[in-house]
Amino acid sequence: MRVLADPVIGAAPARLSGAWSALSVLPPTWRAGKDRRKEVLVFYVTGIFTWAWTLLTSMFTALSTRPAAALLSTPQVMLYNNNHVPGVVDSVSNFTPCIFSGYANATVTLTGPGNLSGTQIGMLATASFLATTASPFVSDTAYGYILYDGASNYYGGELFPTPIPFAAAGAFLELDLVLPLNAQGINPVAPA
Repeated sequence: MRVLADPVIGAAPARLSGAWSALSVLPPTWRAGKDRRKEVLVFYVTGIFTWAWTLLTSMFTALSTRPAAALLSTPQVMLYNNNHVPGVVDSVSNFTPCIFSGYANATVTLTGPGNLSGTQIGMLATASFLATTASPFVSDTAYGYILYDGASNYYGGELFPTPIPFAAAGAFLELDLVLPLNAQGINPVAPA
């Protein structure tokens, strides 16, 4: 998990470490000056990413044939604000994008496959989201995120263990995607 320096206090804040599924919500800090408000800083490493069944089928099919194009075309991360657990047969329409001031999907570059632990391989990426100053400011709460092509191809997603608020300008989320590619991270049961 990468930790960015806090622009308010000028230093990298402490965070949770250890487990792959770590959500660290730091205590609110006061912004100095005329515009005094609390900011919440959040760092999150993915824990239980659910791959879409159609993508899994394509991945396993690709083992016996050479695909003509990348399986994950221009992957983007979308934060969503409805309380929905991503499933293997979901589509992009099951998720409502966040609308906080400054929100935009994050285009990511997946790296790997890499060794995530002694028994697990996977892909890695990082996405950053920042609430910006606006008049009026629009707040929102992110319940989770999905990985998709920016249009209609859903690749999978995850519900955060705790909703993440974007209540004021300066609130941000740094999301380290850790996407396992073996049996520990993939539910091999076909959808009903």
